[in-house]
Amino acid sequence: MKKRLLKKSFLLIALFTIIASTLNGRAIEKAHTDKTVQTKESSLKKQPSKKEKDWNLIVYICANNNLHRYSLHNLRQMLKVGSTDNINILVQFDEFGKREITRYYVEKHNLVHCGSESNSAIATSGTPESLYDLTKWAIEKFPAKKQALVLWNHGSGIKDPSIWGRTLLSNRDKLFSINYQTGLLQINRRSLSTQRALYEENEQRLLAELRRRGIGFNDTAEHYLTNQDLTTTLLQIKDNILGGKKIDIVMMDACHMAMVEIASQIKDCAHYMVGSEEVEPGTGYNYYYLLRPLRTQTFTAEEFARHAVASYEKEYEEENADYTQSAINLNNFDNVEKNIKKLRQQLSTLLFNYEDRSVLRVLQEIRLSGRLTTEFADTDYIDFCHFYKSLYEKLTDLLQRNTYHKAVKLCIKETQHTLMQGLNMMQNYIIKSSAGMNLPHAYGLSFYFPYRKVHSSYGKTLFDQTTQWGSFIRRFIQIS
Repeated sequence: MKKRLLKKSFLLIALFTIIASTLNGRAIEKAHTDKTVQTKESSLKKQPSKKEKDWNLIVYICANNNLHRYSLHNLRQMLKVGSTDNINILVQFDEFGKREITRYYVEKHNLVHCGSESNSAIATSGTPESLYDLTKWAIEKFPAKKQALVLWNHGSGIKDPSIWGRTLLSNRDKLFSINYQTGLLQINRRSLSTQRALYEENEQRLLAELRRRGIGFNDTAEHYLTNQDLTTTLLQIKDNILGGKKIDIVMMDACHMAMVEIASQIKDCAHYMVGSEEVEPGTGYNYYYLLRPLRTQTFTAEEFARHAVASYEKEYEEENADYTQSAINLNNFDNVEKNIKKLRQQLSTLLFNYEDRSVLRVLQEIRLSGRLTTEFADTDYIDFCHFYKSLYEKLTDLLQRNTYHKAVKLCIKETQHTLMQGLNMMQNYIIKSSAGMNLPHAYGLSFYFPYRKVHSSYGKTLFDQTTQWGSFIRRFIQIS
């Protein structure tokens, strides 16, 4: 009886949530034109102050896709706080189905229109020109000591031409369902399996249709920022606009971007990165929580990055069992690449030179075990620290159970030393992380470890060019 009542209660809650969401969506649409949001004509009469502030928050909203309904929701959250003496809130906004961008200075309960552009590369979200011109305008027109750039959109992690990523992203809200025992939203793994089967069945047929994927998807103009585009554009911002200074924080309000490989792509352009290992709900950041403290105080770059994770946790910890968010220190991130390169060399020696089948079996067991590996919605992405911990423990078991040749034993011990070095250094790079109850071993950074095949775009990444990780995975898959 209690179970039936509990189930009924959760069904009523779900129904109420859907109704409230619909009504809220209508209210948001109305807010875009009502008197609380200044029109283009009237806003031109009042220009924002150009006094130097501590922070610029530059929000690059690419809403020309199936996330467009959330863009006004997030804009509404920004309006509750508005720019303060500590921060300029600067937004580039595009609307679904149009080849036009509009820029706003966000005041409390008021949008100050700062210009629009149509039918050009600058006016098309998802192009390097658009992202570069936005940051140039924001930094030159609104003086600030520190810069935080928010990339608001879909994200497919390190894979660029990702049909699977595209299928997942287009339907990502459908992945979440209510667990009636906990009352929390969680990812429907059965739905994931169905989508992956559909992807594999249609992969060759669809391959010609989608050639590039990364972040910043514009479905109307069919443009998107590949990871290589992102690196090139951020380097240009650093060199040409900031005079060689790095962007203080790059925040990824998008899916699957908290990856070692993504960190490698932008480590020379930014001091900190904030993002999610897992799929983000469509609502993304709660910008009210993110901005509220800046009404009365300011932050260092590290403090702001940590606060961004805390504000995300506040939004989702009581309603989503599969959320993740982390802040990553990108300074001296080369050390992480060196560690993984060393691990790749040692594992290659064990698997391919000594042909040690026991180590091969351990790697296979870890990669295919839900207990030993944390996979995400894109199952080619796994948590870095969880993998390192599991491999260290399994190699310890091997040494206790087997008698190895001296050279093999030494190589296993050296591999363990590399794993422990990697885990210790991550305490300096993952400066704050948070995850839902379904992801107890999501520590803040994922990396690429497919078990079927290596994606064709992976070789373009700076990480793979430095570590040759993709070559190792290909050989591992071949002998598995």
